[in-house]
Amino acid sequence: MSRTNQYWGALTLATAFIWSSTAQAIIVSPTFTYTGQTNVEGTITNVGPDFPAGGTLRSNGSESNAVIAGSGANSPEFIFNNDAISVGEASGLSSTRIVVEITNDETNAQLITWNGLIFAGGTGIIQPFLFNNDCPQNFLDACSIFLAPPASHQATAAMEFGAKFEGVDLFDGSIFVDDTTQTANFNNIALNNLRLAPTNDQYYWWDDTNFTIDLGIFAPGETKTLEFFVAATVSSFGNGGCQFNAQQAFIDCVGAQAGFGDPDSQGGIGQGGGGGGLFLFSTSLPPEVPVPGAVWLFITGLGALAGHRKLGNRNA
Repeated sequence: MSRTNQYWGALTLATAFIWSSTAQAIIVSPTFTYTGQTNVEGTITNVGPDFPAGGTLRSNGSESNAVIAGSGANSPEFIFNNDAISVGEASGLSSTRIVVEITNDETNAQLITWNGLIFAGGTGIIQPFLFNNDCPQNFLDACSIFLAPPASHQATAAMEFGAKFEGVDLFDGSIFVDDTTQTANFNNIALNNLRLAPTNDQYYWWDDTNFTIDLGIFAPGETKTLEFFVAATVSSFGNGGCQFNAQQAFIDCVGAQAGFGDPDSQGGIGQGGGGGGLFLFSTSLPPEVPVPGAVWLFITGLGALAGHRKLGNRNA
């Protein structure tokens, strides 16, 4: 079983998107479920199936922390976002699964197109650096920058995402990073300008990624189902916690981060951030079915024959 299929039933990652119908011709009805967990030095906190209250769950103990963030609302147009980060002796996982029922509300057939934008993002291993004295340790993701990790560590970061239409895979992708392995695999989609950060060869970047997928022709009143999931898992180890250096600048432990929305927003040694993607649907009338040339020849022949008969009757 592929890693994508393993996550399909029990998802373990996170991101942000906006869904919206751009035409009166269709009805878009989304629902979503969310699960998340933090584990800081053995203290486990779970959330789901709704997003964390206030959009963010932070767990910290000693000098370690894990953060999962998400927010969402059900409606024909809704937004959700999430990511995951762990620093020190901690781990975090979050996942979102969306099911969208798309109905052609017109009395004529419609060709429906999914126009998508996946925002920039990042997945990989980092070492926090406090750039000011006002950064609380349990808010490292919000107010620190991230350096390249040491050569050897036990941290891992992973992301998976994918979409199905009427139960058939449209696309999927996965990224995995640890101290010796950096892999990225995709089917039927490619993240724009995917690369390892120039200052950190254990951190993947990608830029905003647009895609267009024709979902086919919907008969009047027909409903079809589109599913999308995204998941991110992070795990880091700090021998019971993180240690600050004498100047309270560097933190002597590694962290892991994964999510859409450009979490590595400072150009490779970046500060955590929100974001996500924009998913829109558009409609058009299906193209006219061309009449085969042989049929046109047959019709033309009938017309010529009829004309010949009329001419013959006049001459009689």
